[in-house]
Amino acid sequence: MDEYRSSESNKRPSIFWPVLLVAAGIILLLNTTGAIQGNTWDMLWRLWPLLLVVGGLDGLYRRDGFVGPVVFIGVGTIFLLGNLGYLSIGGFWLLLRFWPVLLIAFGLDLVIGRRTPLAPLIGLFLGLLLIAGIVWLSLGMGGMAVLRENQPISQPLQEAQRGDVTLTLIGGTLHLEGGAERGDLIAGELEHNRSDSARSSYSVNDGVGRYRLESTAVNVFAPTGASTGAQWDLQLSSRLPLDLNSQLVFGEQEVDLEDVQADTVRLQTVFGKSTVSLPREGDLAMDTSVVFGQLVVRVPEGAAVRINADTGIGSTHLPDDFQREGNWYVSPAAAGGGAASEIKTDVAFGSLVVEEY
Repeated sequence: MDEYRSSESNKRPSIFWPVLLVAAGIILLLNTTGAIQGNTWDMLWRLWPLLLVVGGLDGLYRRDGFVGPVVFIGVGTIFLLGNLGYLSIGGFWLLLRFWPVLLIAFGLDLVIGRRTPLAPLIGLFLGLLLIAGIVWLSLGMGGMAVLRENQPISQPLQEAQRGDVTLTLIGGTLHLEGGAERGDLIAGELEHNRSDSARSSYSVNDGVGRYRLESTAVNVFAPTGASTGAQWDLQLSSRLPLDLNSQLVFGEQEVDLEDVQADTVRLQTVFGKSTVSLPREGDLAMDTSVVFGQLVVRVPEGAAVRINADTGIGSTHLPDDFQREGNWYVSPAAAGGGAASEIKTDVAFGSLVVEEY
């Protein structure tokens, strides 16, 4: 009992929230004074690994073991360097690959604890060893190359007079635009790890060609130097009207609709960034959402567009000449009613950027 009370008395109160508030205040002050350039929310989004660093410092201060806090500080620092561009991969991808290290750290802390006088030194050594392992893997060392392969995509229209395309990518990068070869509904190339694959299906009913393409696996534990997920580079037909549905779990998708006769478009991204360029003419109906990340809507200058901006925790940036009408933001060409593309956006945590080009 006395030993338990002594252990409890050695613990210190948490400093997590005070340190976090001080760090956030310094960052916001530097931003408002112009010392740090850029949008406040985007900057905070890049600096999220500071949560791990502050958590680690808090653990050391409270004497809650050594392996876990040291690993939190080290991993947070590595993720921060990735987000700031000092590593060849972003902190988001590092988190997806190396989050099990946090479980290892907790396990080692439970095993080592404070059972021997050397426990702090052992914990410090193991924590630094885990951090060194992450750095080694993130720099692509050790000759652990991931075999990549290209998978060509080509789907003839057959008798279709209209297209219905659904794309589902677990993790990676999707680049989609118009300009498929004459006679094809969709064409292009997929690059992914050899252990991954993608399957497709196509059918034509009542003149509508329904095409489905989905990835069946993703290797998120590949070393940085070789791969950051699948790379899809696809072109859609510019000859016939179509409906598009694109779903991405984590990564980045860039969709250019300028040369696509799209009537309805639905873009979904869970973690990452989604960029969509609207066509100059037509009355497109689009529903696009991002759960965690950034959504960028590129509007042609002079186009008639109405945007419904729904953001949870984050920021919204629109051109100065857009007018607000209820829950809608309207471009000058769409003011007063008339035909216009209607874009519904939903960003739960992150930023919505609307820019003219």
